[in-house]
Amino acid sequence: MVSVYPERYEPAVQCARTLAAVALTGRLEMDWAEVRRPAARPEYDILPQVEQLLQDVARELRQTHPGHSQGPAH
Repeated sequence: MVSVYPERYEPAVQCARTLAAVALTGRLEMDWAEVRRPAARPEYDILPQVEQLLQDVARELRQTHPGHSQGPAH
């Protein structure tokens, strides 16, 4: 979240990309619903940016993003 909230912070973006890559390749178990839940909250409202980052990393790794198909966060 700190990579894009309250504004984009490039060092944190790189950290988030690394964490996403580790999770997307299965080397770290990730609760994708929990990744999406706070990002979708009205006070943050950064779910589109989080999804875009995950999709970009997944595409670069030629992986699927398992959290993308879960539907809206609650």
